[in-house]
Amino acid sequence: MPLYGRSFYNTTGLGHPFSTAGAGSWAAGVWDYKVLPRPGAQEVYDPAVGSSYSWDFRTRELISYDNPSSVRNKAAFIKSKGLGGAMFWEAEW
Repeated sequence: MPLYGRSFYNTTGLGHPFSTAGAGSWAAGVWDYKVLPRPGAQEVYDPAVGSSYSWDFRTRELISYDNPSSVRNKAAFIKSKGLGGAMFWEAEW
């Protein structure tokens, strides 16, 4: 499970077109988890699909990432299937 978010600019929200990757902590379009959600953005968790993202209507930026609720959902799935475990990774150098 990633410890970072992927950013999308000039979008009207989830499932809509975007023009480019947004800014990032260390690379275009990639934000470290520790700075999410960004100031001014609203975090959204969708329990129907078990995923999270943040949305800032002023900057038209959407960032997809795992929050504690989505990680719990993924861990429950792993346990329910009797899988051997999971891992976290962070793409920072």
